[in-house]
Amino acid sequence: MDKITDALGRVGAFAGGNKYLSALKNAFQAYMPATIAGAFAVLVNNVIISDTSGLGLLFPQVMALEPIKPLFDAVIFATLNFISIGIIFLLANELAISNGFKTLFPSVVAVLSFVTVSDLSTGGLTAAYTGTTGLFTGIFIAILSMSILTFLSHIEALKVKMPDTVPSGVGAAFEVLFPAILTVTIVSALGLICKTVTGSYVNELIFNAVQSPLQSVGGTLPGILILSLVANIFWTVGIHGNNLVAAIKEPLLLPLVLENMEAVKNGVAAPNIISLTFAQVFMEYTGSGTTIGLIVAIFIFSKRADNKAVAKLSLSPALFNINETVTFGIPIVMNPILAIPFIITPLVSGAIAYFLTVIGFCAKVVLNVPWTTPPLLNSFLATGGSWTGVVTQVICITSVILIYIPFFLLYEKEQNKEDLARQQEQA
Repeated sequence: MDKITDALGRVGAFAGGNKYLSALKNAFQAYMPATIAGAFAVLVNNVIISDTSGLGLLFPQVMALEPIKPLFDAVIFATLNFISIGIIFLLANELAISNGFKTLFPSVVAVLSFVTVSDLSTGGLTAAYTGTTGLFTGIFIAILSMSILTFLSHIEALKVKMPDTVPSGVGAAFEVLFPAILTVTIVSALGLICKTVTGSYVNELIFNAVQSPLQSVGGTLPGILILSLVANIFWTVGIHGNNLVAAIKEPLLLPLVLENMEAVKNGVAAPNIISLTFAQVFMEYTGSGTTIGLIVAIFIFSKRADNKAVAKLSLSPALFNINETVTFGIPIVMNPILAIPFIITPLVSGAIAYFLTVIGFCAKVVLNVPWTTPPLLNSFLATGGSWTGVVTQVICITSVILIYIPFFLLYEKEQNKEDLARQQEQA
């Protein structure tokens, strides 16, 4: 166990200390409010102000709000169709800070670099570049442009030194003037070379060769189960598994729920079952390891005051999908008995939800909701106001409780044995 813990700890330390993975995770987390705003706008236009699929079908009076639908259409366009631009800016800013820059200008350089490698033959950028299909290209260009800019900024001959009488902000801008010009020019040249050699723009090349295949794998049941398995294994040795895999999971799975949101907005069937929100709603409710199963098992079967106290303390945070109190309080960390259900219950729960969606019982997840949204409410909202999402989550929670019960009973039996042995030693 010590060897396994040490090995996992080394991997966790590498991932946590890697500035690119950390910056990518932070960028997606920072952009999350924008995706939630887009989801809210989709909810209003398609679940409320709609006479074909929303409340307007049941209550025609709601359609009096129809004149304001363009307002929410604009919010949807600004948040969902410009996610690549937002992620580029935020990711470049994270990298710029880690590289010692003290202004937001490097983020502007990254966005400009991205534009230079885009197809502008139609007279401007299209949603194919600024939306989810341009996401991996944006990540690549942000990292590339920040690496080039940082390298050039350390060359003294390229720095324009201004007199001390010049305001510091102006002086800092001129100091990176030539590095910025060269960075944008170099990235643009690379884009031109790519188009000349391959016949495709950078975005088309990366989307077809990298993004689409990865999403095809990550957007499957085995793909999401593997991500959950890895995250929860790290949790059992005290490493925040979700943070560890976030830099991989979010770029792969977030676009899938955004595609569903776009489909709902356009009045067509959602294409994806698996998505980031699917994982949050059906595999991570009440926190990693779906520990509501353990909390309920303790309330029903525990005869120990210490376990009951932890369960009572953990219930309120669990309603908002926060479970560090039970993970470290029982504990589950470094606990070979409770680690088993902690790892397998999200897999079982996800498989059940996937199966019920495939057979048509459960509605697909079509809206992105805040990860802190309580269970049952999150499944209702995420499935576009469908009661089948709630029923499916109830079935998942029930299965999780049943899995946790025998392992908890075994764990408490071991606790009692240890207490008895300790008392005999003291006697």
